[in-house]
Amino acid sequence: MLKVYHASAGTGKTFTLVLNYLTLLLRNPDKYRHILAVTFTNKATAEMKERIIRVLYGLSHLGTDSSDNRKETAEAWLYLLNMPEELKNENREIIRKKASRALRWILYDYSYFSVQTIDSFYQRVLRGFARELNLRFGYNIELDTGITLERVVDLLLKDVGENPVLLDWLVRFMDDVSEETGKWDIRKLILEQGHQIFSEHFKMIPPAVLQHITSKEEDYLKNYLDRLYAIIRSFEQKMKDYGERGLEIIYGNHFSVDEFSSGNKGAAGIFQKMTERKYVFGARFLTALDDPAKWLTKVRQRDPELMSLVREHLHPLAREMYAYFKAHYEDYYTARAIRSQIYILGILADLKNGLLQWMKKENRFLITEVGPLIRQIIGNNETPFIYEKIGQYYEHYMIDEFQDTSKIQYENLKPLLMNSLSAGYLSLIVGDIKQSIYRWRNGDWKIMGKQLYGDFQREQLEKKVLRENNRSHASIVRFNNAFFRTAPDHLWNLYVESFGNFLKKNRYLDWPDHSFLEDAGLQDQKENLFGIYNEEEVVQKVRTDMQYGYVYVSFPEKDRKEEWMEKVMEQVADRIGSLLTEEGYRPEQIVLLVRTNAEGRDMIRYLLTRQQEGMTISYPLVSEDSLFLNSSETVRFIVAFLRYLSDPEDDLNFAVLWYLHDRLTGNTENQDRLPQFHRKQIAGIKGDDRFSLLSGVTREWLIHLNTLPLTEVVQEIIRFFALEKKKEEVPFIYTFQNYFLDFVNSRSAALADFLMWWDERGSTQSVQMPEEVDAVRVMSIHKAKGLGAEVVIMPFADWSFEQINKRTIVWCCPRKDTFDALPVVPLVYSPVLMKSVFREDYLEEHFANYLDNLNLLYVAFTRAKERLYIWSAGGRADDTGRLLNKTVKNILEKKENGELQELDIRWDHEKKVFEAGTPRKNREEKRPSGVRVDTYPVYTAFDRLRIARKGQRFFVLQAAGAQEKIDRGTLYHNILSGIKTKADVEPVLLRNVSEGVIKKTEKVAMLKEIESFLEQPGVGEWFSGEWEVRNEATIIHPGGRMLRPDRVMIRQNEVVVVDYKFGEVEESAYIMQVRRYMDSLRAMGYASVTGWIWYVTLKKRVKVDG
Repeated sequence: MLKVYHASAGTGKTFTLVLNYLTLLLRNPDKYRHILAVTFTNKATAEMKERIIRVLYGLSHLGTDSSDNRKETAEAWLYLLNMPEELKNENREIIRKKASRALRWILYDYSYFSVQTIDSFYQRVLRGFARELNLRFGYNIELDTGITLERVVDLLLKDVGENPVLLDWLVRFMDDVSEETGKWDIRKLILEQGHQIFSEHFKMIPPAVLQHITSKEEDYLKNYLDRLYAIIRSFEQKMKDYGERGLEIIYGNHFSVDEFSSGNKGAAGIFQKMTERKYVFGARFLTALDDPAKWLTKVRQRDPELMSLVREHLHPLAREMYAYFKAHYEDYYTARAIRSQIYILGILADLKNGLLQWMKKENRFLITEVGPLIRQIIGNNETPFIYEKIGQYYEHYMIDEFQDTSKIQYENLKPLLMNSLSAGYLSLIVGDIKQSIYRWRNGDWKIMGKQLYGDFQREQLEKKVLRENNRSHASIVRFNNAFFRTAPDHLWNLYVESFGNFLKKNRYLDWPDHSFLEDAGLQDQKENLFGIYNEEEVVQKVRTDMQYGYVYVSFPEKDRKEEWMEKVMEQVADRIGSLLTEEGYRPEQIVLLVRTNAEGRDMIRYLLTRQQEGMTISYPLVSEDSLFLNSSETVRFIVAFLRYLSDPEDDLNFAVLWYLHDRLTGNTENQDRLPQFHRKQIAGIKGDDRFSLLSGVTREWLIHLNTLPLTEVVQEIIRFFALEKKKEEVPFIYTFQNYFLDFVNSRSAALADFLMWWDERGSTQSVQMPEEVDAVRVMSIHKAKGLGAEVVIMPFADWSFEQINKRTIVWCCPRKDTFDALPVVPLVYSPVLMKSVFREDYLEEHFANYLDNLNLLYVAFTRAKERLYIWSAGGRADDTGRLLNKTVKNILEKKENGELQELDIRWDHEKKVFEAGTPRKNREEKRPSGVRVDTYPVYTAFDRLRIARKGQRFFVLQAAGAQEKIDRGTLYHNILSGIKTKADVEPVLLRNVSEGVIKKTEKVAMLKEIESFLEQPGVGEWFSGEWEVRNEATIIHPGGRMLRPDRVMIRQNEVVVVDYKFGEVEESAYIMQVRRYMDSLRAMGYASVTGWIWYVTLKKRVKVDG
């Protein structure tokens, strides 16, 4: 059975996944090896893993009274009460033992605990098929598509001089683009379009077709282009001929266009437009086609010669011309649309080819290329063979966020799901189509909405809709219920109305009643819209203990945009101040959601200015922009120092370095001076005199710095200037070091290369925004998905439905024999496509944009727990503001008509403010904050890890047979590290057999030997099960030093630490080692600590004093 959970916002998506996972585990504790839970983010993976472990821990402590476990056991009861009846009613002691066993096995066998992202699963399959794919040993997975694309584009442009065909292709591309946009930067233009090679539309192009496109000299593409040009030239020449003939008739008979009705704007003026390729047929011309008299004014109609000219020549010619246009315009506009993009398609094919060559040369595999490759692997092999290659057999699949699954991802998962169902196993998927907002990442909601139900048999599927909202209070839930049951009607009407202006300008399309919607099959889209936002999927239940909540929607009068935004931001600032000072909320409970990063920057800038001017209370703010690495002065100082090392003679580099140094050290004399000031000051300062400007820097230290490996240079700069002591900068330093070390280790060890990468991409990398930070957060709606906040504020809910630029691409399928030599083409998204064979593609994309924005509103509105504040202008015909305005008015009308009785709403006509519910002060106590990282360990060259060089003893040990004893001792040591009680011995040995560590034939003998170890005097009591045991637990000292004792046992206030030794010689160094363990445990607060050295093969225990 495949369970399909439709989980609306706040209904417990993660809870449902964990519940089903735990149900399988409690029925069979070793099932974790055969369950694959797939999520789409690392955050979701970590959350699910943590919750499974936490609930198992709680279940394993059911019935205990320890206050330490109270929170976990309470959560465990919640899960248990929602489980199937046979588990809910099972003996609690049996449940406790099963949970304990499952938890212990998962922790011992953590690598088989398969809760992972789709990319992690892909990488496992890739490793399993590395040999078949001819991947060289040591290949790396490349995650950064942006920098990879830049390198491939640079390689492409580098080869232009040796490839005349490519050069000719690029010149034609530049001619087309520059004529349309006026841009001439070819590298930038290719980069703008080059990311299309990562789109699934491009990846679905058959390799044979791509090969034809890449080989531009072949007749395949040349013939196709020739056909396009023939259609365009023939049409334009024919229309030009009609225009010239019309003008010749007029002027040849000694008349002018001005003598006709409306002059150039009238029927006669159409001929001049045809010669200028302006194919616009207005209302005057179309009226004149039916009535020759409309060509002339009433006065001129009395001129028999002119009237005769119209009736006998101009009117018939115009009708013939218009008939030709209507018969051929579709082919013409289709050919033009393809021709303008055929060059970029050829360039994309070259980029794809260049990418494959780059990956092979660099021994890297780009993460975006893994999915299509897995598609080939899974498509060409039986599912059991795939399991064999990855070393693990899965029976159950649990897939999260299924609404954002792409076509290729689904094609990869479908055979695995089908194999699971055919074997009679349970799998499940969870998603919510209303939260599908990642279409730009290839997400396709239609897979969950429609395709799934066509690919699987009805009896194989069980659809479940989760309806109880566990996040939001009653007024917010009821407002959202009413809003999203009403909004789809208005959205559809706005969608249909959006074609009004287009149809006025293109009356020749003969669609005055929007019949094109039926012609193009867009009624299916209407059914999709109302299917997604149907009552069952939208209307949620309110929890009985969450009966409050408040919604505020304001429609301030909109004049100029800047003035309106200023007015809204002032109101938002006042509202935040009130929430913090009067309503009892904390900064961390407030989130501002914006559509674009630019809006977020405007909001942050305004709020900070208000604080600086003392117009509001001071409170911390955090946004995506504020977490950019380049926003940190410490990071900018480190980069400036690296620039100085790269080019010590550059005055500007040193001026920036000096300026940042003064700011970091608090030099008040120059603190507010700009780098240009510093540059003037150092103009006459050379050599060693410059060092005196930087505190403590000497030539000797700089020489030392230049002798260090590049991986240690940044560490030394941090240590020398004590940058680690700036606690607020530590997260930025950590993140910068991660990027720096990753670049040096995996890309290039050249400082100049790193600085180039930093300028192009590195400076825009950011510290991950923490969830538990006591600050008002400003973020985009896309980043807020999955988040919940007590107060959500939307300052600018009036964005356009179609936020597109001039080069937005939509992939279209030619549906006519004349053009179908290419299966798919990337076209510029424009209403002009309505005149081509791509009308259906345009309409579908146009509608998808509208649906995307309704989904964005849904995601934004459903983030709020207690309060939701919205500001909107409610203006233009194609924006969310008008949708919001119409829907709110409709809700008020329904309330007046006696509907929506459960919703308490009010409308202030004067202020244009809608309210639902009544606000109440925050009563939640401050939550404990997360882990704060405010220390950064630094080291000198003497603190580095040293290699113990024992290789010279290898042959001596081999000759004496000692190496075999050492290996045997190491094996037993590892086995003992997995044993807490005597009952663990056999399961641990079985696991080592299954992992190939020991042979199956060795297992019985080793079992007897280990059991004999545990029977040694005094040892058995250690493995009796009466102790809380920590095997191989790491003790971390404040300075960063780590110790790892073999076994620590805790019972009430007594602690015993044991170190295993399998050698045949007692050494005093072992005693010192155990004493360090004992001292560390005492420092942790344990008063009674005993230490032992257990010489296992000598059958001897030595107690350590101290």
